[in-house]
Order: sequence, then structure tokens, then C-alpha cells
Amino acid sequence: MAFALGWHVAELYHFDKVGVDGGTRVEGVEGTPPRGAQPRIVDDVLPGIGSLDPEQRRELLVRQVRHDIPPVWSDTPGGLSAAELDARIQGAAAATDVASFRAQVRQVHEALLSGLTVADFRLGKSYGIARALAESTIIPCFAAAGRGLAEDPPPGDHADAFHAALLTAFDGGRIFTIQAWLHDMRDCFPAYAADAVATTLGGWGLWIVRPTIGKRQPVAWKNQHARERVERALRRQGDVWRGLLSGEKDPVNMLGADYYFAAMASLVRRISGLAAQFLGTGIGLLLFLILMVAAIALYLSETARSTTGVLALVVTLLGSLGITAGSAWATVKKTLSQAEAPLWHAEVSAAVAHAAWKNPAPLGSIEAIQLLLAVGQRPDPESETRARHPGLTALRNLPAGRLGVILIVASTAIGVFAADAGRIQRDAAYFVPAFSIVAFLALIDGWDLLIGLAARQAAPFLALPERIELPPWLSPLAQVLAPLLLITGLLAGHFFWH
Repeated sequence: MAFALGWHVAELYHFDKVGVDGGTRVEGVEGTPPRGAQPRIVDDVLPGIGSLDPEQRRELLVRQVRHDIPPVWSDTPGGLSAAELDARIQGAAAATDVASFRAQVRQVHEALLSGLTVADFRLGKSYGIARALAESTIIPCFAAAGRGLAEDPPPGDHADAFHAALLTAFDGGRIFTIQAWLHDMRDCFPAYAADAVATTLGGWGLWIVRPTIGKRQPVAWKNQHARERVERALRRQGDVWRGLLSGEKDPVNMLGADYYFAAMASLVRRISGLAAQFLGTGIGLLLFLILMVAAIALYLSETARSTTGVLALVVTLLGSLGITAGSAWATVKKTLSQAEAPLWHAEVSAAVAHAAWKNPAPLGSIEAIQLLLAVGQRPDPESETRARHPGLTALRNLPAGRLGVILIVASTAIGVFAADAGRIQRDAAYFVPAFSIVAFLALIDGWDLLIGLAARQAAPFLALPERIELPPWLSPLAQVLAPLLLITGLLAGHFFWH
């Protein structure tokens, strides 16, 4: 209710800007006619809200504000009473000139903002969110009508008033502030509403960095049709924001079956990504290697023809440590059950954000939005690549070092246990790890060579950068052991070859 009050006060202050668009107004018909259509004059129709003149709209907004105040207002020390506040609103409504009216509405706004904040910080913050979001749509749309800012356009690239107003409304710092307020008030608004508004607000901030219609077509700000399309989208976006946070719209009811299917697919990808991140940690990699060795040992032990008992010993040791398929799966299920609710909430919030998105360009990923907003209006090439090409980023960050460790352990376990099981000769088993790691390194070098040839230049930034750093105390020892191990390996390879 405080949010609805804040929105109405913002509209009241800008009453002469609300409902003014850049298209051709047709008498008796709300909205803007299609491009190229001839205006059609209709005299005998009932007026709608959009066809009210500024004075009628001002009167309507005054009544809305007076209606919104009593449920949320309470007398605070040093503040106005409800009767005094209502009298001030009526006094503003009686003002004869716009300047005097705005000055009095500003006083009412300041009294409301301070009084609601003193009474309950949640009321004051909700009121402030509404004011910020309302002005983010009202002022740019008024500028698109060729009024206000258009009379004194800023110089340079931002000469178009509508573009300049959008840059101001969706500045990165301003968006971060409003998003912080929304996240603070997440539990006070309907479920998923605050997250969806914060995401779409950030989407507009990302879009204004390189505004397009669709995926690729840049916005021609001098083109009236392009401005009208963006303006209509922004108006509709403001309606959706107001509806979500004021309780007019149920966020979940905005979702269709396609959104839920997309959310489920995204949830699976997110869980897979979390699993991959866990494997990137030291303990995660260690547990994975132990499970992998156990799986190889269990598989080969079924057909073992050896009497040495190495496989049986390994299986018994891992079992005594509690490394079994049942215990591992039970741990995974317990972890997933704890993460299921917050992960699903995040995916539904993202689905609601996509349903609430009214910009002429696609929304994009939430991670990309926050990444580009974090680096400002002019992101560096590295950050923009991460945001706009996540697949390439994932490929560049392929954990080559950890994959090499996994490959070495797996091939060694296969060689040792397969030889013990009588699957392959013992001499041949020693070549399995060596051939596996050499093939892996050749694959990495082939990738780097391919990228260099495709780019027709050296492209080190596309190489796989990850490496495993040794502890400081082990580095001097490693420098001595590396050449010794290399020579030993060559001699052992020569011996086993013969």
C-alpha cells in the first residue's frame, strides 16, 4: 500500500507528463495508431483514463493519494497528523499554477517520506522504491513526446532528449541503489515480485549500454517509429512493475507451461554447474578421485583372475572408509534436498522476470546483466566477452590442470587393476597412463594451434589458462624432482618397451 501511495504521488507531481506519448493522438481513441494509418476521428465514444485531460488527471490522482494515505499513515513525533496532511493535499489541489502546485506536492511528498520512514522503515523504503520506479518511466516517456528535455538537448552523442533521459533513468549507480532497496524488501512484497522487478530493471540498464530492437538492430534515436516502440515498451514495463509490487498482479499467474519447462531445464544446468564447481575445490577433487578409483576397482574385481588380492584389498579399504555407492548417493541426495528450495525459487524468479520483460530486445541472462552493470557503462572487452559469450568463457576456463590429474589417476588405476585382474599384460599396463596424458596434452596443443590459425594471429587469451600451483615449500623440491622423474620415466619406458 505504501508502494502504491508512492507511485501515485510521483504521478501527481508529474501529472502533466503522465499519459503524454510521442505518437499522434487520435480524438476519442486511446493509444497510438499504427504507423502509416490515417487518424480516424470518433466523436461519440466514452472516454477512458488515457483520454483524460491534465486537469482531470490531476484531480483523479489527488483523490487516489487521499485514498491511499489513511491505511498506511500514523502520527509520529514532530510529524503531521492525518488531518493536516489531507489539508495540505487539498491545498495543493486548489493551486492555480503548475509551479505552486508542484511546490506544495513536493512538501507533501517530503512529509510522507519522512513520516513513513519514522513510522516503519519498510513503509518509507517501499514509498521510495515506487517514486524511483515511477519517475524512471514517466520522465523518459515525456521526453519522447518532444517536450521538456527536448527544448534544451545535451551536446554530443546524447543529443536526443529521449536517449538522454533513458541514460539518466537507467544509470548503473542508480539501478544498483534501487535494486538494493528491492532486495532489502523482498519478503515484504508478493513472492518473486521484487526479484523480477530488480532483474528487469537491471535488464534495462544493460540494454541502454547498447540499445537494440531485437537481437541486433541498433536503435536509431532520430527515427520516430523506433522511439515510439521503445516508449511503448517502457510504458508497459512501468505498468508491470507497478502491478507486481502493488499486488495488482500475481507473479506466478504470469507464467505459462513454457516458462516452467525452461525453469526446470535451467535448474538442472545450475545443479550441474554447482557440482562442477565443487569438483574444482581440493576436497571435491579428492573425493571424486577416491570414488573413481573405487568404481574402477569394483568393476574390475568382478572378473578378476588374479590371486594377488590387490583388488580385494583396495575394495575392502575403500569400504572401511565408508566409500560406497550407497553412502555417496545418500550424501548427494541430502545436499540436493537442502539446495532444492532456494535453487527452484531462483529459477522461478528468473522465469517471472522473463515474463515481465517488455523491452524490444531479449532479456539475456541474469548473470550477464549484473556483470555488465558492475563494470559500468563502458565495459572492457574481457568483461563484455564473459557477459555476452558465456559458452566461450566456459571453454576458455576449462580446468585443464584438474582434468589432467583426473586422467592420470584414472588411467593409472585402470592400468594397475586391469593388469591385476588379468585383463592386460603387466608390461603393457605401464603405457596406459603415459599414452593417455600425452594424448591429452596433444589435444590441448591442437586446440591452441587451431585458434591461432583461425584468428590469423597469436591468440594467447584463448588458450586454457588454468594451472595447479604447488605449495611454496614443495616448489624447490619439485624443481629437483622434475628432471629426475623425466629421466627415470624415459629409462623405464625404454626398458618396458623392450
